[in-house]
Amino acid sequence: MHLPERQDRRIGDSPRDEAVQSLASVSLERRLTLGRDLNRKVAQWLVDHPGFVEGIERFFAMLRSETDWRSFSSSLGTLYKNKPGALERRLSKKGDVRIRFLGPEDGEENARLVDWMFHCKRQWADRVDKKGAWLYSMEYRNFLVALLNQTDGEVIARLVVVSLDGAPLAVNILGLGKTCVDDLIGGFDPAYSRQSPGAIATEHCVKWALEHQLDLDCGAGSEKYKGYWSRNHILTMWSMQIANTRWGLLAFQGENLRRLFRWQPPVDKTEESLAAV
Repeated sequence: MHLPERQDRRIGDSPRDEAVQSLASVSLERRLTLGRDLNRKVAQWLVDHPGFVEGIERFFAMLRSETDWRSFSSSLGTLYKNKPGALERRLSKKGDVRIRFLGPEDGEENARLVDWMFHCKRQWADRVDKKGAWLYSMEYRNFLVALLNQTDGEVIARLVVVSLDGAPLAVNILGLGKTCVDDLIGGFDPAYSRQSPGAIATEHCVKWALEHQLDLDCGAGSEKYKGYWSRNHILTMWSMQIANTRWGLLAFQGENLRRLFRWQPPVDKTEESLAAV
């Protein structure tokens, strides 16, 4: 049985990457010229490498332009009737609340909390009947631990833990870039779901990113909290899948046909809201 082959491409392997990397240190006039050249190269590259391109919308918090946490948080309004800081103050009435950002120097605790996070997420998956192989993958677990404990060069990930009287209630793992933080994965103790410890962890992730002059990629998905912290700022991330063989090309053509027959025209938001009244 022949399976369609897919080519995983690293950054810098295509004409598009070469053009994008060169845009950072040139004049505006030169950037416009390179931009036009980029479009031509991308178009030709797609012709030479049959496949398809897919766009995924992600909420993206533009935090580098913010001056300080107080002015930013006070401008946001409420999320589920709560202003920033309200959930943490409410939880602190139950005991000693601490928020810590762990690094590679906390290797053993990182590993223990990653295991704890997966235990919590499996409980959630059983409850809502949404299970994926990654939840039970030792390889994925080891990857996250290695990411957090990496000591060769700059720190590339941090684990955020919210604890009550020393016991963990929520964990978030952040991937660190030069200008952006990625909210990779998180989990919380379902016994404390009413106190929203996951929301407290997310709030501190946003605050940490702002104070370190980094933007925050909230990831794919339409959860309300992502729109709140990003002020509904959405970026479309594009991925390319390339066919290496005739079998791969045939598989892509079949997938394109499936998407074509499944496609429905988008509903106008105004009409949709009026219909709900």
